[in-house]
Amino acid sequence: MRCKEISIALGFEGSLNSKLKSSWKILKEEFNINYISEHSCKPHISLHAGSIKETNLRELAIRLKKLKLRKFTIKSPGAGIFISKKPILFIRWETNLLIKKYRQAIRNDSENFFIKNNIYTNDDLWIPRTAIAYRDTSYANLDIIFNRLNFLFKKHTVEVNSIFLIDYSKNKEVIKKKIKLI
Repeated sequence: MRCKEISIALGFEGSLNSKLKSSWKILKEEFNINYISEHSCKPHISLHAGSIKETNLRELAIRLKKLKLRKFTIKSPGAGIFISKKPILFIRWETNLLIKKYRQAIRNDSENFFIKNNIYTNDDLWIPRTAIAYRDTSYANLDIIFNRLNFLFKKHTVEVNSIFLIDYSKNKEVIKKKIKLI
């Protein structure tokens, strides 16, 4: 039984997506912070993640497509930081009723596929966010980084238009399936 680490995530396009990719480039070139830019497939919002049998991936995609979820907009108050040994920079998304409803529907429909859940997608730890920097950050340049990335510290709105099944088993995330929202 071969397993994969899979994240079920929401995808979005538009100007914020471009700004996030620009921020990854700035962090890499100016601060040598590149874990996210080197490992993430694209900006996204993870809803549920964990270990799944590789043979069940196709069936999971079919089940998620049958949910017939609609596109929706979501707002962000801007960037945030998790204070830990190494700071984690992210875009924080509002936890509106629709994202909660979609997350619950996706979790209910996919729970039987997961052998083990990723701890960070458990209800008591999960918040809707999109990573900017993780693992290779430090507090030394944080004020300079914040000033350099000030274009992210504004309110943003995006249209969520897809669900991704992202394989994060290896060193670089790979989108295995893309399900367009109706």
